[in-house]
Amino acid sequence: MYQYVSQKVKGLSVIDVGCGTGEGDIELAKNAASVLGIDRDLASIEHANKYFKRPNLKYKCLDLMNISLNSKFDMTLSFQVIEHLIHVDEYLLLLGKITKTKGKVIISTPNSITQSYNENPFHIHEFTINELQHVLLKHFTKVKILGLFGDKNLLYYEKIRKHNINKIFSLDCFNLRRFIPRQVKMLLFSLLVFVVRKDIDSQQISISSYRIGKYQDDCIDLIAICEK
Repeated sequence: MYQYVSQKVKGLSVIDVGCGTGEGDIELAKNAASVLGIDRDLASIEHANKYFKRPNLKYKCLDLMNISLNSKFDMTLSFQVIEHLIHVDEYLLLLGKITKTKGKVIISTPNSITQSYNENPFHIHEFTINELQHVLLKHFTKVKILGLFGDKNLLYYEKIRKHNINKIFSLDCFNLRRFIPRQVKMLLFSLLVFVVRKDIDSQQISISSYRIGKYQDDCIDLIAICEK
């Protein structure tokens, strides 16, 4: 995602909402006039400040649902965030407020058609293309949705991962996991991710394994390009 967007930010002011540890922002800063990465996790911001530095790149630890900034930006990014939120409309309203008139907001989120098998307890809601368009058009004048796809190596990795997860879930033939508290599910999910991935060879997967193109149902992620 960041390589794709970095080609579109030349000379622009950019904010990355939910920037994590900053690996993507260093890529954006190569072309953008300025980049601000914000995240509510202090450890992530400290890591970003330590390892991913450029003169035109800054980081701040801020609550994503209570962004208070004096500046507005040409482009606002929010990758893999909205699926974690209860108050999605409030969040989208905030993104619009920090974006300049005629600026763009780019959002990525898992495609529920291909990714919901994970039953990720960290996600409040995973979107279909129709659901995402519906919520975005309440806040932006134009919305174009693309898809994130993978090459044969990535698709093979996804296939094996899905098989392993479904194999584990099949042990719960009475679907008793639906009664497990969400906090406990989060701990179990983190363990499950480790178990599922440890025997999968992912060495053939790199940034070049991904491509962005016209939406199709089999895409991995939804990518929304929104205009105010």
